Amino acid sequence: MSEAEQPIDDGVSSDQSSGDADDEFEPVQVFPESEEMDLRPGADNCYKCSTCDTNCPVAEVDDEFPGPKFQGPEQWRLKRQDDHDIDESVMKCSNCMRCDSSCPSDVPLSQMHNTARAEYVEENMSKFSREYIRNRMLANYRRLAPLASMFPRTANFVMGLSVTKWLGEKTLGVTSERDFPEFATETFLEWWTKRGGNATSKKRAQEARAARGGAHVETEDEDEDEDKRIAYFHGCYSNYNTPEVAKALVRVYEHFGYEIMVPDQSCSGTPMFANGMLDDASRAAETNVRELAAAIEDGADIIASCSSCSMSIRQEYPELFDFEDTDTVAEHTWDAVEYLRVHEDLEAELEGTSVGDEFDEFAYHAPCHSRNQGLDGQTIEVMDAIDGIEAHDVGDSCSGISGTYGWKEENYETSMKIGEDMFEHMAAAEAETGLTECPTCSMQMEHGTGYDIRHTLEVLEAALVGSSSLMNLQERIARRRSARQDRSIIVDRDHLSPVVHRQEPVGRGPVLEQLLDTLEPAFDGELPSPVAVVGPAGAGTSAVVTALFGALNDRLGESSRSIATTTRAGSTGPVTWFVYVDGRRVESAFAFYQAVLSVISTEPVPESGIGTDDLGERLTTHLTRHDRRAVVAIDHHDEPETLCYDRVCELLAPVSDSVSTIAVGQTEPGDWDADAGSTITIPAYRHHELVDVITDRASTGLAPGVLDHESVRELAVWADGNAHDALAALFSAAVLASTTGADHVEDGHLEQAQTAVPSHGVHVDRTLALSETRQQVLAHLVDVDRDGRPIREIAGDIADRSTLTNGTVKRFLYELADRGVIERVPLPTTGSGRRPSSVEPRFPPLVFRTLSSASTDTDSDTDGANGENS
Repeated sequence: MSEAEQPIDDGVSSDQSSGDADDEFEPVQVFPESEEMDLRPGADNCYKCSTCDTNCPVAEVDDEFPGPKFQGPEQWRLKRQDDHDIDESVMKCSNCMRCDSSCPSDVPLSQMHNTARAEYVEENMSKFSREYIRNRMLANYRRLAPLASMFPRTANFVMGLSVTKWLGEKTLGVTSERDFPEFATETFLEWWTKRGGNATSKKRAQEARAARGGAHVETEDEDEDEDKRIAYFHGCYSNYNTPEVAKALVRVYEHFGYEIMVPDQSCSGTPMFANGMLDDASRAAETNVRELAAAIEDGADIIASCSSCSMSIRQEYPELFDFEDTDTVAEHTWDAVEYLRVHEDLEAELEGTSVGDEFDEFAYHAPCHSRNQGLDGQTIEVMDAIDGIEAHDVGDSCSGISGTYGWKEENYETSMKIGEDMFEHMAAAEAETGLTECPTCSMQMEHGTGYDIRHTLEVLEAALVGSSSLMNLQERIARRRSARQDRSIIVDRDHLSPVVHRQEPVGRGPVLEQLLDTLEPAFDGELPSPVAVVGPAGAGTSAVVTALFGALNDRLGESSRSIATTTRAGSTGPVTWFVYVDGRRVESAFAFYQAVLSVISTEPVPESGIGTDDLGERLTTHLTRHDRRAVVAIDHHDEPETLCYDRVCELLAPVSDSVSTIAVGQTEPGDWDADAGSTITIPAYRHHELVDVITDRASTGLAPGVLDHESVRELAVWADGNAHDALAALFSAAVLASTTGADHVEDGHLEQAQTAVPSHGVHVDRTLALSETRQQVLAHLVDVDRDGRPIREIAGDIADRSTLTNGTVKRFLYELADRGVIERVPLPTTGSGRRPSSVEPRFPPLVFRTLSSASTDTDSDTDGANGENS
């Protein structure tokens, strides 16, 4: 605006304003001293220069709007001194926040406006008024969009009807002049889930880093160069309306080798701030801060593709809320392009790239919220590096729509007047395509010019990823054709199985690092101290230890059986073996010695014809040499019928100078010495981590598109941090869908599967570790009618179906109940004597039946379900 730089006469004479250049303005004390300060620190530093008013786009075109200075310091002064209500004109503020960046005294104007709007809405606006209902709906777009996205084509048709727009204006005051944004036929989160979620992104990031030859990234810890990770805050609009923007971000960041996480998230709160719905904004912000802080803890920075979202998290959250980690989240939040410019040499990467005929010239508008973050010039500079692209800056004016502001009937004309300057500059530029980072600015640009509007990330994707995308086109077509030809639900049972551990457990990076730190002495030929790795059921304790030991043996070893560790100087040190022992399958000293020797010995270990003491002597011979070490992990040490940790230490006593131990389970060993060893606690999975775990398994174990993202989220909520229960229900639902001939996993399949997973049950692997005959008893137990029947009758039915005697079956049932694998359920008594009881499985029956090596006459082949025992 041309008047922005002109001095304003606000009671200051020309003589005063032209005084000594060294003189400084003295701040005016706006508020009397008070212990109950209404405003944040710095609010009373306003010296009435009116720079904020001259930069306000609403005040420029609306003479009745008093401007930011009145809405901020002056209105608060009146309220404090004269007990005035908040003036209704505060609702005319568009929340563009240009006043913040223009104020020379850093008065927190937008913060005051947000607080004033919230107070006005709470105290002066009827909750039954048309204005309040409309504003609440506009502010909570995140709640309405999922409904429309369920039937996007229908929603787009209905919302595009003239009668719909007319009704919207007459009943709610939503302007009929604008076209409602269309909903995508596939949301970003649906695409993300089908693509494989975080697991696929991690793999593609690793491939990209390998292809780039380990290109350098500036990090505080150089070791983190191999773990480049971001958490994407996609916001509402990129998910429901413009998923192509979100997809572009994913592909661009993966191009640079970044693994992408997509945490659970709510609306950023921007439309809520603008409409005075501060309570709604607080609830959304609390969710976002919690989930984003968890992502930061996992080593990620927060990246937003929408300038208003990043502005909200970076500035408005710390100003208005004091949730734990709010400041941390704000400090780790970045604009998408800004982050690449700081952490990568983006311009150098773009040198020599082109985008073919897809793009050539753009009319670029820098959103107000980008300017307020100091990012107004970056896009022009980035576009200049791409061959054949010319971006014309259309000036520093506001677009006028300011989120929901321009959608209100009473603000439409003002909104278009504000945007006139931008429209004229766009028309004058030699371009017919617009470019911006703000979704509502994009709406206004298209509405005022008719131009097609694109996001900066889409251009970066075309320049950086376009050619490789074309190269992979045939591969993509072939993969989709293959998927359509094979309509089976389950495509890889092992990837879906709850008893098969992944080589890289999802969501457990920090714990792996902690365990590696503990084991680090082994890399220098020393023995680490004993460790207890504990966590609740389904937390992934076994997965973490097996993955780490497998990686250590694969990466550092000369073979899968041994590894030769070296000192940091490179000299060869003692040979160290990392031995994982599954306590569920090792119930005797003989079996334990066998398990350890099978790892450290290059010779075959006999399974029979040799005594326990002889095996113990072999182990002693292997490990008493000065250059041999072993780290032995005993898993499930605290379960019934497994070797306890104390017994393991007794068996290893002859070689205690050469062996360190790790106890893995839900609890520490009974007499654990905290002074001699450390404890690593693995927490239950957080919701977003469990979503990633389920998505990872479904993406590789199920056919594409058979499980939607909302089902994944609901399954994670139901499992409440327990990965075993979540995967058991997923596996069962997939088997049910396959046996019924369905082409996708339906809600009914999931509900039936969840019902079949016992609450506080046992891991299905405990049943699969049992002997063949005991598994056979359990397989028949699942089939027989148990409802209200005593154990003796159930045992009789099982005996009739098998080769076992009634007495043996009954003994097994009582034994399995004592172990906790099945549960004795008291039955109503019919007279005197001992109260009868029945039995019920404490494991997921369908998972067990599918994975067990035991067979029954009633077994059926469910999509290749009867295979090897995992």
